Amino acid sequence: MRTIVKPLVLAVCLVALPACEAIKNFNFDFLKSSGGPGHVNELVSAIELVYVDSEAAKERAHGAVNALRAIVASDFQGDAVTAYGEFMTAIENSEEQAEKLRDSIENMKDSSDPVFDQWADDLKDISSVELRQRSRNRLVETRERYHAIVAAAEPALASYDAVNNSLRDHALFLGNDLNPVAVSEIQGEARALAKRVSDLDGEFDACLKAARAYVESAALPVSAAQPVEGPPAPAFSQGETRRKATSMNVSGSSRDRELRARSAGGK
Repeated sequence: MRTIVKPLVLAVCLVALPACEAIKNFNFDFLKSSGGPGHVNELVSAIELVYVDSEAAKERAHGAVNALRAIVASDFQGDAVTAYGEFMTAIENSEEQAEKLRDSIENMKDSSDPVFDQWADDLKDISSVELRQRSRNRLVETRERYHAIVAAAEPALASYDAVNNSLRDHALFLGNDLNPVAVSEIQGEARALAKRVSDLDGEFDACLKAARAYVESAALPVSAAQPVEGPPAPAFSQGETRRKATSMNVSGSSRDRELRARSAGGK
């Protein structure tokens, strides 16, 4: 029996070899769609992250300017060294958040090209004139919503950088001259800087509004009962932001884990 089985196994292997080689050489990338819902979801997730980092940037900017105002307050009675250290930490947190937002914006821009390029390319393959026109209209509207985010996010980031630079200047000033006379000389500047941060809120709010509009329009449908891996995801930074995240229909994906990590790191 063994003498029969061995040739039979050998014959099967010889027949299977070409097929195995073909499978090995098969281009599996062909199975990965260059467009479709996958890329759409990547862009939505990238926009969600811009939302997260914009909301966190607002909080960090206020935290830093409040730390400055605490030091220069005329009725300050705390420990000056401790207060200065808290101010420096607040500035570093704000500067770090600016870099996160910068990265998020760039990631969003990188994610947008595959979506819009594929969408425009697929239009010509739609045989129905009515459906093709409807898709073209949707493409135009979606692009406009995307560009509204970019138009709001980039100026907000530039203003945020300017605020952080000013905060850093004040930290350097106080680091060598932290006394009542020097403090009294910059109280007006601290108030003006607080006003700039309030104005910055408006710029970030425009970005948040644009991001929310895009996600509400373009996010993939998600079942309300869909389980999310790990502990409940705050999805966005904290408090009010979490409630906004629910209304934006944040998708359950690997991005959720990134959002959870980003939120946890901001506490």
